[in-house]
Amino acid sequence: MHPRRSWATRAHAGAAYRCRRTGRTFALDGDFLERNLPLVCPALGVPLVIGRETGQGGGPYAPTVDRVDNRKGYLPSNVVVVSKRANSIKSNRTVQEIRVMADAARRGELEEDQARVFLFYEALTASVHIAG
Repeated sequence: MHPRRSWATRAHAGAAYRCRRTGRTFALDGDFLERNLPLVCPALGVPLVIGRETGQGGGPYAPTVDRVDNRKGYLPSNVVVVSKRANSIKSNRTVQEIRVMADAARRGELEEDQARVFLFYEALTASVHIAG
């Protein structure tokens, strides 16, 4: 199986499992993640690394599926594929917390990677009209 397809299949199954476990909505079709898997992390601008180079748990630049608004489930309008590092930086922050962190980024109060992540997610929350 091609590494991109293999990653998408595992990520799809993992997201579906998390939704069953938490009762959140899951509405991603089987090919959605493969179609939306970028070559470069949209938050950090670094190449995503898929396959053996990432090791068992994946390295910091392995792709992960992240919910933009953590209150919602895995919906096409609420997920983005980013690096594990970007996902870790964002963590489980609320939309309002993302906006506060983006403001701090604009004031120069965050490290470069953190600033990029929060500005990226702030733009996403605005583009999908997520209320704070």
